[in-house]
Amino acid sequence: MRDLRTFETVLTLAGMNPHDGFLSADTFWLTTIDGRVHTAPMRDGRVAGESKVRRSVFETGHAGWCRGLWTNGRLLVVGLTELRRNRMPRHHWADRDPEGTETSLLLLELSEGRLLARVDLTDGERHSKIYSILPLET
Repeated sequence: MRDLRTFETVLTLAGMNPHDGFLSADTFWLTTIDGRVHTAPMRDGRVAGESKVRRSVFETGHAGWCRGLWTNGRLLVVGLTELRRNRMPRHHWADRDPEGTETSLLLLELSEGRLLARVDLTDGERHSKIYSILPLET
């Protein structure tokens, strides 16, 4: 990850492919395509330390290309996109078989990782995909 003001590298995730980032208060949240959600501390609007894994979404029993992220610090929403064997991505995705993956949104209680809700968007005909999650401000 680079700071776009200085182009300085502020965070490196060796061997992982990040997909989404989200700023929440003093924390930078990000997903990697293998289902992990990471956090890194922020200070004065900049990433100020190494990241740590907060959750592995696959522990919920649901899996897919992890893409899409939102949190308010208590709840976590993560998007998954189904992978198909005949349309595998060029990047190494995860250490598991693509069979049984899904396109869905998962709502998790953050502290314990408990799955609170799931919206299944899998569509066998259209191969639905999630690219990002945009929160609705009311």
